[in-house]
Amino acid sequence: METSPEMPSAEKILDFIRTKKEKFWLGEREKRALNLFHRAAVQVPAYRDFLHKHKIRSEKIKTFQDFQSVPPTSKKEYLRKYPLEKLCWDGTLARPLVFTSTSGSTGEPFYFPRGEELDWQYSILAELFLQNSSYRTSGPVLVIVGFGMGVWIGGLITYKAFEIAARRSNLPVSIITPGINKGEIFHALKNLSPHYKETILIGYPPFLKDILDQAPEHGINLKKLHLRLFSAAEAYTEKFREYLMRKVHTQSSLRDSLNIYGSADVGAMAWETPLSILIRQLAMGRWRLFADIFHQIQRTPTIAQ
Repeated sequence: METSPEMPSAEKILDFIRTKKEKFWLGEREKRALNLFHRAAVQVPAYRDFLHKHKIRSEKIKTFQDFQSVPPTSKKEYLRKYPLEKLCWDGTLARPLVFTSTSGSTGEPFYFPRGEELDWQYSILAELFLQNSSYRTSGPVLVIVGFGMGVWIGGLITYKAFEIAARRSNLPVSIITPGINKGEIFHALKNLSPHYKETILIGYPPFLKDILDQAPEHGINLKKLHLRLFSAAEAYTEKFREYLMRKVHTQSSLRDSLNIYGSADVGAMAWETPLSILIRQLAMGRWRLFADIFHQIQRTPTIAQ
């Protein structure tokens, strides 16, 4: 909900993702969780009161093992119990914020404010995806954002992430934001995409399927557009991915498709990578390997890093 005092350079983060090993990330996981906890215990009035009511003294939480004793928050016991400003850093709304809403699937929707840091963090993923195309055309690239552009997080934060990534890296990227308006998406695919060497089509997986299935009816030759697919909000099977990849005639499902794991409050928490997609593909039809990775479950979950 705020911008951290020191955000490392995008170049440094990208280098870390490519080079750092598991030990580094396990250490970062613990260090960052503790740092965030101690900042919130001091700077967020609601959380300070929450800890007091649960008899947790933040200065006593010194190790990641200590941190396991901290009770989790919930909508009922935390978010809906305090005034909105008390849930924010320094107990104030007097700073630049963007609000997005939860879906309300578990009750009344809740509004989460965010600052520019979440957009910036998501832009790291956007930059990685932009740089990892199998087409290797060097652009220009058209990005069509087909997430809803209303009060939900997907559309606006995705637009901002790709804009930040493009400007920061001086990448030849153009963006259009038709949202879930199919007619506008077909219009963009037919009249804008042919001017670009690649097009990234973004949307919810079933919505993307509808667009690709119906595109030929609108006189759109998908094969000529060098399409890449970027999705979120729903898990899907590798058979579904294979179906979409056949539709767009992509060279590599590992590089030219990606599904995000995110939420209204945290934004993009994790995402598929070529490695995680490959693991899923190898596990399909190899039931012993599938059981070793996923255990006894009936549906294949998203693997995100």
